[in-house]
Amino acid sequence: MRKSIIAIISIFALECLPYGNIKIVKDDYKNQTTFTLDLHTTTNYTITDIGKAKALFLTITKTINAGSETLIKCYLSSQFSIHEQPLGHSGFFKLDDKKIIIKFQNTKIIPNSIRKSSLSTHSAEFVISNELKNDLLNANSLSVRFYSGELPFDADFSSSDLRVIKELINSNP
Repeated sequence: MRKSIIAIISIFALECLPYGNIKIVKDDYKNQTTFTLDLHTTTNYTITDIGKAKALFLTITKTINAGSETLIKCYLSSQFSIHEQPLGHSGFFKLDDKKIIIKFQNTKIIPNSIRKSSLSTHSAEFVISNELKNDLLNANSLSVRFYSGELPFDADFSSSDLRVIKELINSNP
């Protein structure tokens, strides 16, 4: 009975997480609508690097301003220890078999607020070009490769994650 209750609470808690749902914010002052999607996955690992798997958090925002071009930005972040190299200045989107290099426009290191923590959050952002937007809309699979120095990390997103990304790209106010 106790295990059943814990399982039900766990499932309920996971359903309440903000991941995988598009949030819409309408700002009448700026005359703009912003769609936001938060996703996360864990990087792939092999038996030899089992302790090196990382959580990758991906946030995509689409901002529509009246009378101007729509802007879609992508933010990614992961935690690194103080012994690891910082996040590289570029990464890749792998859409089906097509590899697309992504040049990060802004990378940041955010120290952990917990005293004596050996982890910090490394983040980057970039604008999704029209070409990448079209490639995402036509893709059947999505993987992201990012780097800690020269060490690569690969993260595969689910087909339902890709479906919601396509929904965000096609969203209108």
